[in-house]
Amino acid sequence: MTRHVAALIRHAVDQLPESLVILDVHGNVAFLNQKATEMDSAATMNARTHLNLGFASNRWTSDVKSVLDHLRTSNRSSLTTTARDSKSGRIFRSTFSLLQDASGCHIGTVILTKEIAAPRYVGFAAGDCRADLETLSRRLGGLLVECLETLSDVLESREPYTLGHSLRVRDLAVAMARERWGASMDLAAVSLAGQLHDIGKVAVSPDILTKPGRLTDEEWSIIRTHPVVGESIMQPVARLGEIAKAVRHHHERFDGSGYPDHLAGNAIPALARILAIADSYDSMTSVRPYREAISPSEAINEIQANAGVLYDPDWVRVFLKLMRRNKSE
Repeated sequence: MTRHVAALIRHAVDQLPESLVILDVHGNVAFLNQKATEMDSAATMNARTHLNLGFASNRWTSDVKSVLDHLRTSNRSSLTTTARDSKSGRIFRSTFSLLQDASGCHIGTVILTKEIAAPRYVGFAAGDCRADLETLSRRLGGLLVECLETLSDVLESREPYTLGHSLRVRDLAVAMARERWGASMDLAAVSLAGQLHDIGKVAVSPDILTKPGRLTDEEWSIIRTHPVVGESIMQPVARLGEIAKAVRHHHERFDGSGYPDHLAGNAIPALARILAIADSYDSMTSVRPYREAISPSEAINEIQANAGVLYDPDWVRVFLKLMRRNKSE
């Protein structure tokens, strides 16, 4: 072979997109192309090193040796493996082929390796998937919230006595939270909890909700399921967890006499303690099928009288301060 032909062959193998490594019969590196010097993988030894030495500190050593031993003893001429470098995350596919002389004796091994997944590509793809899933989750969550808000409006439209109740509770709850926590506080959860606090009444018959006169014990037991139903409606959206708890517990009372779980004091979520006051005030000042409304001043006095009994005294003070300011304005 002329020097020119040898240079041509060398140039050609250096242009291969795959790593090419040739080992002699003893496992020494006899040849490697340019790509092989650039890769750091299970099947492409560091340039200018013996197989065993090059992988003495690398967990791939035993893997490569095992493949070579298997080839020599299995009567197979080639074997393809796929491996992932735990440090870099790069994934390689290597084909090991035995070299034999004319008499069939083993004289060496060719290892052809191609990187099939670079970490940048894998990370990019995974990142995109995560971003897409997060975006989809937000959109689905937002869509469900919109559906719940619409459902709340529809629910109130079938019960004329409570038309606008949820929005008034929302506005009062937000005003109370802003009064205590400040305008910088994210009040979106308070707003949504106020608007959706009665969403569970969708499971209560309109005949019960609009019944004139007093309700029977059985009818009251049905109505009292609405906080739990409301929570269950919201559970599919993880980000509504805090709001769902507020919906479940907005009929709890500070002394533990409420429902559904008879929580007391600070065991009642803060949002629920706010809603308890806002909901009670609006209910007392609104006409119901079974009773007339009372005046705002009477409702305020009722809430003040039950501070520390039915209602959180700290939030009652906030409520009273807000009412006094609104009255003076």
